[in-house]
Amino acid sequence: MIARLNPTGVFLATLLVVLLGLLIPGPVGGVILLLLAAAVTALAVTSWRVTAASLRPVRVVMIALVIAAALWKLL
Repeated sequence: MIARLNPTGVFLATLLVVLLGLLIPGPVGGVILLLLAAAVTALAVTSWRVTAASLRPVRVVMIALVIAAALWKLL
């Protein structure tokens, strides 16, 4: 099912959610970012076996940055 999704559309939707999470003030933006991090983590876990080894650290760092931004907004 994931393979059928348009990669450009998924990228733009994710970018929109990140921007909303960063621009919406206070804890609401933080919660949006945490939800996004949870969704992206679930996708990363699902596709971990077929992900190139060189891309795995990049995924982990990106997820960690989103979580850090969410925690920053929540505090």
